[in-house]
Amino acid sequence: MVKLTHGAKSEDESVEGAYDSPTSTTSAVASIPIPSVAPAVPTWQPKQPDLPAQTPAQIEAYRNLEFRWVMLMQTLKPAGARKQKKVKRLIWEEGVPNSVRGKVWAYLTDANARMIPNILEKLASRGEKSLVMMKDLERLFPDQPHLRDPNGSLVKLLQAYLALVPDVQYDRELAMVAGNILSLSPEEDAFWTFVAVMDNQIRLYFTPNPIQLDIDGQLFAKAVEWTDAPLAKLLFEQCGVSPNLLCKAWFASVFCSVLPTAHVQRVWDIYLLEGSSFLFRTGLVILQSAKRHLMSPSTFPPSALSYLTRPPANIFDPDPDSFVNRVASIRMRDDELKRLRPKIEAQLKLSLQRPQIVNRDIIKPPTILNVNDTSKRALTSVS
Repeated sequence: MVKLTHGAKSEDESVEGAYDSPTSTTSAVASIPIPSVAPAVPTWQPKQPDLPAQTPAQIEAYRNLEFRWVMLMQTLKPAGARKQKKVKRLIWEEGVPNSVRGKVWAYLTDANARMIPNILEKLASRGEKSLVMMKDLERLFPDQPHLRDPNGSLVKLLQAYLALVPDVQYDRELAMVAGNILSLSPEEDAFWTFVAVMDNQIRLYFTPNPIQLDIDGQLFAKAVEWTDAPLAKLLFEQCGVSPNLLCKAWFASVFCSVLPTAHVQRVWDIYLLEGSSFLFRTGLVILQSAKRHLMSPSTFPPSALSYLTRPPANIFDPDPDSFVNRVASIRMRDDELKRLRPKIEAQLKLSLQRPQIVNRDIIKPPTILNVNDTSKRALTSVS
């Protein structure tokens, strides 16, 4: 396995609290009693199980790692678990067996704290099954009929979540994230893990005014420039790749459509531990892996974005742990990016609020939704 290096820092933000919004420290459903719990559409790669152990010693090591995870989750409360050294050490140095990966993801996101019994079916019954959604599922999961079933669990999860959080708009990346979680967890557990992953990390990528994509797009472009200025110039100026579209394809799906399946699962293990900085580092490694192709004279500039959203698997290290180790070794100016984030956010919000005059008619600025309000009303109405 891999060891945490000084190149990858853990974020300080806590995941404590039930149903925390990524934009507010106040819970959207704090008043609700919580019971004790643009690129081409990619094709989803079928989930591969862990490779079978070759020797009795390997089998014993695998079972031992399973047992250690089970014991840790029973003895250490999930709230704040991401900051615990023993959790970090276990994820980085020994990994997560696929047999308990779904439970570990629920643990890292404290998904059970959000769980409200008997609400999934009610929410799903209120959700809509759009034609766009069904077409996406057909293309994303051609070899997984249970995930593209119009009456299956994935459709139910998407319907329920969109009813729970009406300010979130459906997009294919939403289906990728939910599908990845559902491939490792039972339906009810998968739903609340999905809710937690969205709220803790990527929910703002799917709002009607996804300012978060603009912010992260600018920050990621800056990170690429600091790491490899010639590549940044080639990518964003000569090839005309939009940082926003790149971040949408990569970050909003947490690389589900980009990396081989085993790499995706390993990246998720550490992303749910370390937070959004690991997305940036992973993106930088993908660019490094694709650099030879991008800088080739035969590369047609308009094809660069398509290549980066669906790169061939052979450009990556075949071993997921080696790939993650490379990601961890990336040196990134975390402190400078953190200082830049509020400045960029303020500039973008100001540009949205500034009236624009067209034919002397003042157009009111678009409303920036509060992501807490709509989900609270949705939960109250079905409780």
